[in-house]
Amino acid sequence: MNFSFKKIDMAGFIRIWNSDFKDAHPDSHNKSFENSTKDEWKNLFEKYLLLMHEVILDGSECGYIFLSPKKDRSAHLGYGLYEEFRGKGLSVRMCSEFLDLKIPELDKSIDHLCGTTLKYNLISQKVLQKLHFYFEKEFVEDEIEYLRFRKNILNT
Repeated sequence: MNFSFKKIDMAGFIRIWNSDFKDAHPDSHNKSFENSTKDEWKNLFEKYLLLMHEVILDGSECGYIFLSPKKDRSAHLGYGLYEEFRGKGLSVRMCSEFLDLKIPELDKSIDHLCGTTLKYNLISQKVLQKLHFYFEKEFVEDEIEYLRFRKNILNT
């Protein structure tokens, strides 16, 4: 099993959008890409174009991952696997390999990573814990309960 990380293109963005839509989490899109207007997706595509990577496993698109630098000396880790690749223990390895590649490329002022999950998403919480993130806080945004995890890094 070999992971590779490809900068997102429009086809990858559409796969990611539709995967998020199918998950139907309370903070997901409520329409498929095909039923969405350009106003609904254009800003997101432009925002993530430079950050997001589609994850390839042995030649097949299996998910997505990104590190998004923030103004508070952090970078936010986001990731997801497409439905047919879940439950196979891939998330931790995928994230670990990506972080090994990308942490050295981060701006040197970034001193920690954060990851956010829905409060009820125990699987993502376990992934972050296996990646040595620790629980930082619980918060509510737009009436949705989230948990934030943190991992301090030495970025030299």
